[in-house]
Amino acid sequence: MNRLMWDESSGFYRNLDDDDVYQKCKTIGFSWTLLAGMGNDGAHELKRMRDLGGITIAQNQESFVVFGMPKVAIELDAAKYILNPKEIVATLTALTTPKNKQE
Repeated sequence: MNRLMWDESSGFYRNLDDDDVYQKCKTIGFSWTLLAGMGNDGAHELKRMRDLGGITIAQNQESFVVFGMPKVAIELDAAKYILNPKEIVATLTALTTPKNKQE
């Protein structure tokens, strides 16, 4: 069973077990991508990941019909990169390809 706590900053319940996940991510390195959604809960989580040193990406406005959660993420300075879907794929591929395989 998940342990939940009300998070005033986002207005949503948050899984307390997430704290363990965040600490593990901080240790090993990670990237987080926000592609779609409405509201702000994902945007606040993206900000949290960026503050922990993660590589964070939000989809850009030009590639959206309804620009919701990524807009909030950009306003919060949660996204290190703001990219269209093709650029997101290229960036994630570059980030996850071992350097010796890129040559």
